[in-house]
Amino acid sequence: MTPPLDRFEWERLIRELDLPSALKLTCYALGTYVNGDGTNAHPGITGLAKATGLHRATVLRSLAQLEELGLIQPVFRGGGKGVHRGLATVYELAVPVENGPGKHRKPGTL
Repeated sequence: MTPPLDRFEWERLIRELDLPSALKLTCYALGTYVNGDGTNAHPGITGLAKATGLHRATVLRSLAQLEELGLIQPVFRGGGKGVHRGLATVYELAVPVENGPGKHRKPGTL
């Protein structure tokens, strides 16, 4: 996995990937919570559900799938079952190594 990257570069990658709509929507919403360098996103499940209009269960599944795909990386695990209950998980944006920065672009484009 690559280090965190600029939110807009990450959003360009997401736009080009063939992902189900719930995953793309979750990505775009999560992107609004990060710092400029793609770190420190901690909207919480309720916040993402409200921002996307998706059910909480769909948001949870989407985040799990995005982690599996290497598109987000948890840096702190929050809430649930006695583990840091009441705190949101903190994510940073990531790119799977095979899709490193710039590799998703067509030659000659930004």
